[in-house]
Amino acid sequence: MRPLALVLLVLSACASKPTATPTKTPIPPPSAAKHPHSVTLHDDTRVDDYFWLREKESQEVRAYLEAENAYADEFMAPTVELQKTLYDEIVGRIQETDHSAPYRMGAYEYYHRTEEGKQYRIYCRRAPGEPSSEQVLLDMNALAEGKPFLGLGVYEVSPDGNYLAYTLDETGFRDYTLHIKDLRTDRALRERIEKVKSVAWASDSRTFFYTVDDETKRPYRMLRHRLGDTTEDPVLYAQASRILHLESNPGNARCLVQRHGQAEVWLNPPPIPLATREMDAVYELPYQRVPHPAYRDAKIPAYEMIRFSVSIQRGCFGGCTFCSITEHEGRIIQNRSEDSVIREIESMRDTVPGFTGVVSDLGGPTANMYRLHCKSEKIEAACRRPSCVYPGICSNLNTDHSPLINLYRRARGLPGIKKVLIASGVRYDLAVESPKYVKELVQHHVGGYLKIAPEAISEGPLSKMMKPGVGTYYRFKELFDRYSQQAGKKQYLIPYFIAAHPGTTDEDMLELALWLKANGFRADQVQAFLPSPMATATAMYHSGKNPLRGVTRESESVQVPRGLRVRRLHKAFLRYHDPNNWPLLREALRRMGRAELIGNGRRHLVPRYQPIGTGRAQEGRRKRAAADATSAIRTQHTGLPKDPRNIIEKKPGRQRRGKTRP
Repeated sequence: MRPLALVLLVLSACASKPTATPTKTPIPPPSAAKHPHSVTLHDDTRVDDYFWLREKESQEVRAYLEAENAYADEFMAPTVELQKTLYDEIVGRIQETDHSAPYRMGAYEYYHRTEEGKQYRIYCRRAPGEPSSEQVLLDMNALAEGKPFLGLGVYEVSPDGNYLAYTLDETGFRDYTLHIKDLRTDRALRERIEKVKSVAWASDSRTFFYTVDDETKRPYRMLRHRLGDTTEDPVLYAQASRILHLESNPGNARCLVQRHGQAEVWLNPPPIPLATREMDAVYELPYQRVPHPAYRDAKIPAYEMIRFSVSIQRGCFGGCTFCSITEHEGRIIQNRSEDSVIREIESMRDTVPGFTGVVSDLGGPTANMYRLHCKSEKIEAACRRPSCVYPGICSNLNTDHSPLINLYRRARGLPGIKKVLIASGVRYDLAVESPKYVKELVQHHVGGYLKIAPEAISEGPLSKMMKPGVGTYYRFKELFDRYSQQAGKKQYLIPYFIAAHPGTTDEDMLELALWLKANGFRADQVQAFLPSPMATATAMYHSGKNPLRGVTRESESVQVPRGLRVRRLHKAFLRYHDPNNWPLLREALRRMGRAELIGNGRRHLVPRYQPIGTGRAQEGRRKRAAADATSAIRTQHTGLPKDPRNIIEKKPGRQRRGKTRP
């Protein structure tokens, strides 16, 4: 009976066992794709196959992360109950309302505390031994309201206890932004610096040093900043410059405010432009047109240049970055009436000692913006473009030069007026829009030479200057030559260029030197860029950033020629024909891999030989006493040479070496 009972028991157990369900196939662990990405720093290149996972908005990244989450959920599913048990046990052992041990720094004890039901810490300080004197420095719960994430990085109080420097990450991606708080007023200062890794206060409690992260999240640069001073932070300086120039239209400009410690500097919007009758009233005041008596008999070059000139307008809408005329005179042209200009010419003719009948200039900041304006007052009042002519002439700009042509004709028709010259710089990109103006200018108001300012020919520097391309120069030159020939005159364009402007490379200057040689120019009057107040190019020079676009620490950087050697080289490229520059140019050409331009043929830039007694005086370091009369800078006011070949080089023929030295 016992074996039979055992069998029945086994069968009963088998009959009551439920039918087994098929085992679910587990999700395979996801594998991230490899997309090689090279990162170069300090001449060391590393390849990161998973750099693409940083792109949070990428659909590929999102799909991979969702696959990771799904795999983790399934793998951990058997432990869900255990997880809950462990979590409840941990929370049960935490004292939610708690505070840290205080530590003494200066006149305060600093600590942080937490409150039940709140997720983040509250950072505080108090007078030693006085719990009731608590001052909340940073309530992370209040700062986190409405944000999906908030993380605190740096937390540093200044040595005098007046300021708190702290960094916050609102992305979860360790992108920390620095903030400064005035602990005396509980107000946040305007300083906001992105991608800050660490901060250290200087002993003056007004200056701090900080490091910023590169794209790999590692600190790579240390900078200094003084509270309220954007000049100490190049990026903030560039941003301030951008804001200043965007607020230059009196029709929509806003007040600008900048904190300086406990004070504020207010910059009012530009004034409403003067009406024509107001301009006439200002310019027809009883000016004496002579130097102040304190100068006695001294010769004043600046006065000699403008002695017999007449201003017909104020303002400029060109927006050239190396110039700050717009900030001084406004971007909207303010015009005198034709009658007012004529009255001044007549007064100058009748009262100014030494007047010979030649008006040296009718112009202003530019020669040919007289009565040019926006076609719509409504559009003009709303416009925030820094230039009306770059990158191209605005379709809303009226470019009719007829009022200026009429003024020229009336001025030169006055009794006792022999010649009316135009010495102000001609905006040739505007002039080509009015061939009639070019004809009037060339045939009646050019004294043999006309100066214009291409400034550069390469797109790199031109884009940072906001100047037209060299194609516009060729269009103007074609009109200039045509109308000069029709008038039976031999006249020449004198182009001006700037060396070492921000955005200019050695290759750009070499291209310009080759262009000068190919076009037969030997420039005697050249200038190297110098930063001037309020100019956009000055901000580029100081910050290495491009304020013409949005400024961040990752925004476009600008190549800035710095140091005497680079600046002298760029100037030497403009004066490639000067033997004193040849040693420097030869060295540069070899370094640039362009040694084929060294030789004695027409296709070469500098010869191999060196004339005796030359090559020792570097560009920019020559003694004035050593310069002879032929090397003096010539302008329309100090006397141009009669023979234009002294300025414009004809196509070279066979070269004569003469005496040379190795």
